[in-house]
Amino acid sequence: MSKRLLVLAAAAAMSTTALTGCNLGDDDERPSVVVGFYPIEFLTSRIGGDHLNITSLAAPGVEPHDLELKPRQAAKITDADLVVHLDGFQPAVDDAIKEHNPKAGYNIAESTTLKKGYVPEESHEEGEVHQDGEDTDPHVWLDPTRMQAMADGLLKKLEKIDPSHKSEFRDNTRALKTELGQLDTDYQDSLANCGSRTFVTSHNAFGYLAERYQLTQLAISGIDPENEPSPERMREITDLAQANNTTVIFTEELVSSKVADTIATQLGARVEVLNPLEPVEGKDDYLSAMRDNLSKLRGAMSC
Repeated sequence: MSKRLLVLAAAAAMSTTALTGCNLGDDDERPSVVVGFYPIEFLTSRIGGDHLNITSLAAPGVEPHDLELKPRQAAKITDADLVVHLDGFQPAVDDAIKEHNPKAGYNIAESTTLKKGYVPEESHEEGEVHQDGEDTDPHVWLDPTRMQAMADGLLKKLEKIDPSHKSEFRDNTRALKTELGQLDTDYQDSLANCGSRTFVTSHNAFGYLAERYQLTQLAISGIDPENEPSPERMREITDLAQANNTTVIFTEELVSSKVADTIATQLGARVEVLNPLEPVEGKDDYLSAMRDNLSKLRGAMSC
């Protein structure tokens, strides 16, 4: 092989290596931010833009509650400049932060206040029925005004790990909060006059949304979508839904629709999907998915 060909071959090999390293992110000199699941990823990407190397731990099409970390994901947490999570929502992420990189951990709920939500409590005494209980509701991102507060809290953290882009981060945050404010206005205006102010869901994920817009959510199951409702709870929800002339029972794409189907059949109602935005897939983002939810709520409550 001629000297010229040897040089060209070496250059090609170096180029391939560089591209491979770039794809894997090994040579990325931007601050590394690891996020637990989609709503946090949305905030981080909108504020940080291209200045951050963002890794989301949640896999598409999988409930983020159920996340089990792979060794490579644990390594990402160990090496991250910032790990943004929602404490209690993904226990595997919480534990990995405490074990591998506690100084980088940031609980995004610190910038807002979490509320309580219904959970079924199953008695351990044989023959006793389920009792209603309460636990912390993590689904805070379904209130756009709380997303604004979380954006402000996240901004402060991003400024610390990348002060050279502070001005751009602030501009991005202002623009994002304006969009979230418009979303909030759209919800308030669109839900101001409805034939009903009650909606039925299979999973208690929409408490913050209901509270913000003066609605009543009737949740068949608790905060954890895997919780099985008791027969007593099923009867209670069926009676309340019938009293409110409910025509739609909402379920979700990533959970079983069995309980929603059962109640819908008894009421002669239809089943539709309401998105809790834990993952958002396809061409949608947080804003478009929230507006899709708004359209479905308006239809279900005759607004």
